[in-house]
Amino acid sequence: MFEYHGDSDAELVARLQGAERTIAASQAEQLAVIAELTTRAPAWITTPDPTAGGAVHPVEVAAAEVAVALRISRLSAGNRTELALQVCSRLPGTLAALGRGEISMAKLRIVAEATEVLSAEHARAVEARVLPRAEGQTPAGLGASVARAVIAADPTAAERRREQAARERTVQFFTAADGLATLWLRGPAAQTMAAYHRIVDLAESARTPGDDRSAGARRADTLIDLILDAHRVGHLSPRPIFADGTTGDAGPASGAAASSSIDPAASADGAEQRCGRSHPGGAPTANARSRPEWGSRPVAVQVTVPWTTLAGLDDLPGQLAGYGPITAQAARELAADATWRRILTDPATGTVLDVGTTTYTPPAALAAHVRARDGTCRWPGCRRAARRCDLDHTVAHPRGPTAECNLEALCRPHHRLKTHTAWNVVQIGGGILVWTSPTGQRIVNEPWAAHPSQDNDPDPPEPIVLFDAEPPVDLTAEEPDWLDALPNAAEIAAQMAGYDAAADAICVIDSDADADAA
Repeated sequence: MFEYHGDSDAELVARLQGAERTIAASQAEQLAVIAELTTRAPAWITTPDPTAGGAVHPVEVAAAEVAVALRISRLSAGNRTELALQVCSRLPGTLAALGRGEISMAKLRIVAEATEVLSAEHARAVEARVLPRAEGQTPAGLGASVARAVIAADPTAAERRREQAARERTVQFFTAADGLATLWLRGPAAQTMAAYHRIVDLAESARTPGDDRSAGARRADTLIDLILDAHRVGHLSPRPIFADGTTGDAGPASGAAASSSIDPAASADGAEQRCGRSHPGGAPTANARSRPEWGSRPVAVQVTVPWTTLAGLDDLPGQLAGYGPITAQAARELAADATWRRILTDPATGTVLDVGTTTYTPPAALAAHVRARDGTCRWPGCRRAARRCDLDHTVAHPRGPTAECNLEALCRPHHRLKTHTAWNVVQIGGGILVWTSPTGQRIVNEPWAAHPSQDNDPDPPEPIVLFDAEPPVDLTAEEPDWLDALPNAAEIAAQMAGYDAAADAICVIDSDADADAA
């Protein structure tokens, strides 16, 4: 049935991509059908008054049909029905892109879930902003773009959500099989990331010859030792930190983005420099808060934020390396506890040109420059922060020089793949890499832009895949006919109007009672 022995490597890759487009188109049509069924569901309800006792919601009625038709659980059918209604009424462009095979179901879910918190108008704005790049992005890359667009669509609401989420920080304990258990932490991104980096560094430094523990096991042992032996490894005493969100008296010059290396555990002794404003003796501001001293060794997290945001001229999102977009206020609060490093960028493109060291002593200047330029691992689709990557010689040393034009950041697994497989890469200037896979795919990978001028969206650019061979299958996709028949937002709203007020009371699916397997 499936015989591909005569196909070339490039033809097999093209068939793989064609199959993925076909799957996506089928999934889009299924969502459209489910949405149409849901608009017809009110006609199947024999008790039309939504406030009557025992009344049911059209979504629940449609989900019952879907569950029986697809042989899936009521809970799964309900989730699929709600997704279908959401994308048909609020995100028709995203559904159309899925129907054309330009994005996957995973990417559609990313857009849908991220925009749930927005109004329909803001959701459409986010959709319009992220879809042009979505086809060439990985799901993780699209997720970062969507997160930034959601913050930019309504910065005030995004800040309210961040503040509410911060109040819900917690540590929880769960039992597990085979004598193990899970300790689970949810906390502010910068501090939690810094804590994780501290654990990784301590675990690595504790490695000795003959230590056969995995890296994960060493990290687990290190964390347990730190907590249980706190009386020996150091006293945890609260100290004040500054959270006034001030930006100081001056910011970087125009055409520059500010990048801070923030030590959430740095000492508060002596005068503290907070973005140009000195607090003698570390005297806290009125809204200072306290946190424990984590130790004397610096643990840095890197935040890139436009100077206009620090100056309060706008509310563009910042970028927390290794995490993703953060709100403008979150960036300002981190700036209040930061040592700054100037990064000079091209005003037109945001490309990193030079890294200053006026107030921060980086690693070797060249390494700092390359990591600032790259932002993440430069392997196609990888988003590991450059600070956790190796610096690889594009052309192996000593044949190639140790220079900016011959260095790129690669995480260790991808560094090994480049070194020990038929993957090949060349630099063509400006930090642009052209990768060639063993099957002949060519991928153009551009360096990260700290603050590109268009859309103010400093996500690492996604690789562009080019083909040397003509694809053996037709990868062009016309819009399916069923897209024209999609119920629009007004039609769905009219159908659901009589039921929405009672939806919370009526359409509640009890997951404990819904134990039927798919």
